[in-house]
Amino acid sequence: VTWTEKGVTTVIFEGSVLGTTISRASTNEFENVCWGGNGFTGPKFNDRKVSGDNFQLTISNYADTWYWGQCDIEGPAFAAILLVVIVVAAFAICCCLYCVVCKSKK
Repeated sequence: VTWTEKGVTTVIFEGSVLGTTISRASTNEFENVCWGGNGFTGPKFNDRKVSGDNFQLTISNYADTWYWGQCDIEGPAFAAILLVVIVVAAFAICCCLYCVVCKSKK
């Protein structure tokens, strides 16, 4: 889960009514929303489209700042920090096991 502090939703309507072409767009900002995603690529926004014989409606979301797991570490940094901590911990465990095995052979 990623948390977006600020983002934009764009709604675009294109169609024709009684032979008249209509095209409208509106933009709304959103704040403090959780979206599916991960710490490396960010939120996964899927454009939604609804269309019929005479119209098409498209809804798009976009956020350029996001946080992983609702933490205060921006972008992929938190996931990278977790990865480094896991690697360092695994290395320390391996070193401890190596020392134990070497001492038991003596």
